[in-house]
Amino acid sequence: MTKVTGRLIQVAIVTLLAALLTATPAHASVWQRSHASAYGSGLFGNRTACGQTLRRGTVGVAHKTLKCGTKVRICHRHRCRILRVIDRGPYSGDRVFDLTLAAVKLFGVPNEDTWGERTVRWRIVR
Repeated sequence: MTKVTGRLIQVAIVTLLAALLTATPAHASVWQRSHASAYGSGLFGNRTACGQTLRRGTVGVAHKTLKCGTKVRICHRHRCRILRVIDRGPYSGDRVFDLTLAAVKLFGVPNEDTWGERTVRWRIVR
């Protein structure tokens, strides 16, 4: 093998690895089961990590790694809603999502105190 051929193979491998690492995650279309909690109402008026001001009627979720604006379908007790990632978190426990108070109400729960931490099914919406 010549130096040029070896170099071309190296470039091809690096390009392939870069494509694999930046591709849509494998779980993008797969349903997952995770824990979700709710934001406290004491955070109203604060800016989210995505730059939006959190208000009483703001519908959205916080997730640690999904990009701002990513849409996720979240299901709880036969109710499914498409929600947008607007913030980062949660940062404690094994929860994957924090839902805003308005998002919690979409699932028929009157406030964040009665939501607590619940198991939800979710997947990324393309």
